[in-house]
Amino acid sequence: MNLDNLKDFSRVVIIDDNSVEGLAIQNALAEKGISSVFYLIDDAIGSNLPSVPLNNVRLIFLDLDFASTLNDRSKASVALANLSKIISPNSIYVLILWSSHTTEPLAAEFIRQLKRAPICKPFVSPIPLEKSVCKNPTGDFNFDIIQEKIKTAFSRIPAFEVFSEGERLAMNAIGNVISDVVGRKNNKKLCNTIHSLSIAYAGKSELMEQEPNNALLALNEAFGDAIAKEIVKKNFSDLTIGDGNLSEQEKNKLNNKLLFSPDIGTGSGAIYPIRRTKKNIENIIEDLFCQKREKLDEDDANFCARKMVFVYVDVTPLCGSAQKKGKQYFLTGVIHPKIYKGDKEVKVNPIGCYQFEYTFLYKKRVCRISLNLKTYCADKSLIKNLTPILKLRSNIVVDMQHKIASYISRPGHILLK
Repeated sequence: MNLDNLKDFSRVVIIDDNSVEGLAIQNALAEKGISSVFYLIDDAIGSNLPSVPLNNVRLIFLDLDFASTLNDRSKASVALANLSKIISPNSIYVLILWSSHTTEPLAAEFIRQLKRAPICKPFVSPIPLEKSVCKNPTGDFNFDIIQEKIKTAFSRIPAFEVFSEGERLAMNAIGNVISDVVGRKNNKKLCNTIHSLSIAYAGKSELMEQEPNNALLALNEAFGDAIAKEIVKKNFSDLTIGDGNLSEQEKNKLNNKLLFSPDIGTGSGAIYPIRRTKKNIENIIEDLFCQKREKLDEDDANFCARKMVFVYVDVTPLCGSAQKKGKQYFLTGVIHPKIYKGDKEVKVNPIGCYQFEYTFLYKKRVCRISLNLKTYCADKSLIKNLTPILKLRSNIVVDMQHKIASYISRPGHILLK
């Protein structure tokens, strides 16, 4: 295990210059079964904080007063600098202003600076929490009080429950699958398990270092099923549903997640770039869109010619029998922006071509994929020395295979002579 990754196990961070109070809140969390990381700031500027922000932090307890000799503005700046060393871009976290000064101007000054700072903001407004009100009569911290404050803050955004619960359920489901697979096996049996899973995913390979990756990727289907089972058991009946009107940008960002696998590797679904030439441009427009280039609006045609990415797509069936035969099947196509003739979008030829109905983002541009079913072949040399740029999810590949099968098995023309 890479020791640098151990911090990823803790999703709660405490930043304080008082070791007694920092350890006290850490112990209160531990009593609830919550692991945490405590950073003791002993030099105000937080030189002992990590050099790289932490991943997936969800809850931060941040003291505000790290230097009693400074004014409120400087104190807030120091606290903000310490916070910036913990959170990564696009973090989704809750910030507890953990201080004895939350009712004083210091908290207001910190929130003012946080709004202007070029760092990822907390998902809800910072939650001021006086240390003194979270203690029992014995002087120990009571996490139930802290938890109630957090619940009150989150009651204003019930939709977030779906995603926070989804994350928790996914983590638990994946952990259960791993436990079932690993069991109490010794190291030799675990190595054999990894080897078998790797072959199931990518076939036999001499690259031993790739086996752990392939083994984990082979578990994707099991992970998905386990997560789905956990989600189905969860009841979100109290959630108020919105109107679903997402912006086009948001829809395209989500489509990227739904269409493409994070595993940009070889195998079924892999998309390889082809070198663009003038002949390619002319042929692809004619074959896919049934339009000569000169018939398109000149500006649109030139724009598409510059922005098109010609590709081979691996559409090999996912079943194991295909691996044993050693054959791979490909289609030629293009990733392209919307194509127009005048002000009307040009669709693909309905005979022999296939276009993804919805758009996605590729290199920050709104694009589609269009494929020529007539180019279906099993020529491995097509992808020699090529590296995948994207990889379609398995359910997308299955849908494409239905389209291919429908085209290949189409009836011929019946005509009287």
